[in-house]
This record gives sequence, C-alpha cells and structure tokens, in this order.
Amino acid sequence: MHVQRKVRSTRSAGSAGIWARLMADGKAAGRPHSALDMILAAVVEARDCVMGTDYEVDFRGLQLFNPLHHEAEADEQ
Repeated sequence: MHVQRKVRSTRSAGSAGIWARLMADGKAAGRPHSALDMILAAVVEARDCVMGTDYEVDFRGLQLFNPLHHEAEADEQ
C-alpha cells in the first residue's frame, strides 16, 4: 500500500509563522487585523516582495507601492 504524504515547503511554514505573529501583534495592540489581509502581508514579507495597495495602514513595515500616490505624482509632472 502506497501512502502519500503532504510536504510543506519551508516558505509556506515561514509564511504561516509570520501570519500568526501579525495576527497576535494586532490583537495585542487592541487593533485586530483582517485574517485575509495578514495572509497577503505574510506572503509578501516571507518572499521579500513589494505589495501594491492603497490601504497602507495595516501593512506598515512592508515594502509598499501605492498606485494612487503614483498616479498623483505622475499627474504633477
């Protein structure tokens, strides 16, 4: 009988740990975060990516690209 095992990559495990930390930090600060937002933030942090969003409040500490600010800067030039 062949048993198939599920294997987690270290990146997935890393993202899960980051997600847990972000959720706990928000709760401890009295400002719980959206679980979905923190999943995105955890993946961005684990993979050292840039996140594109116009809602910067919950994503402090990450490399962000705000397309609305970018448009405003382009309009001024």
